Amino acid sequence: MPPRRTARPAIAEDADFAELRRENADIRRDNDELRRQVEILTQRIDEVVQMQRQYDDVTIIDENPFARLRNPSPERPNHRWEQGFRVEIPQFDGSMKPEEVIDWLSQVEEILDFKEVPDDRRVSLVTTRLHGCAQAR
Repeated sequence: MPPRRTARPAIAEDADFAELRRENADIRRDNDELRRQVEILTQRIDEVVQMQRQYDDVTIIDENPFARLRNPSPERPNHRWEQGFRVEIPQFDGSMKPEEVIDWLSQVEEILDFKEVPDDRRVSLVTTRLHGCAQAR
C-alpha cells in the first residue's frame, strides 16, 4: 500500500489563499486605474481632434508659408548668390575671337544677374574664372 500523503496544515493554506486574494485585489485596482487613465486620454485626444477640425475650417488655402523667406528684410543683405543650386561661371582663356568673347560676357552677365551678385563682388568673382592668356593681361 502506498504511503499516505500528509495534509498541510490549514493555516498555511489559508495564508497562501489570503496572499493570492491580496495580489488579485491589487491587480484589479491597477487595472481599474489604467482603464480610467485610458478613458481620460481618449477624451483629451477627441478634444484635440475637434480643435484641429475647427482650425482646418478656418485655414486660408492661398497662404504661402514661405512668403517671408522670399522677401528678406532691408537690414539684412541678400546672399542668394552665395547659396542655392550650383551655377558655374564658364572659364575664359583669353580667346581673341570677338564672338567668343561676347558669348562669354553674355553668359557671365546672365549668371551674375540670376544669382543677384552685388556689384562690388562681381569683378573679383569673375577674375577667378580667367585662365591662360586672359589671366596674364
